[in-house]
Amino acid sequence: MTTYLCDLCGKEYKSRSGLRDHRKSHAQAPQAPQIPMDLKAPPKPRKPHEEADLLRDACDALGVDPEQVISWRVYDQTVVMIVGPVGFKYIWTKGSS
Repeated sequence: MTTYLCDLCGKEYKSRSGLRDHRKSHAQAPQAPQIPMDLKAPPKPRKPHEEADLLRDACDALGVDPEQVISWRVYDQTVVMIVGPVGFKYIWTKGSS
């Protein structure tokens, strides 16, 4: 009986099609969280110190060093920030921590 071995994880399959379907699971990279559609609307104007307070709260809640934040945007009570050096994306909503 012929078996088909996955060269990435070592799992054995009885059929070539089973191995082919399994290999697709290795190709799926983790997806960054998607921004909800209602957050894509232009942000409401707010005072700069209010945005800075929300960013500080988000960094505290997520354990992120504020010096590592590359860019950020505030949508209502939600902060979306990119943290370096590799550019991880975090989405935090006030009251969710």
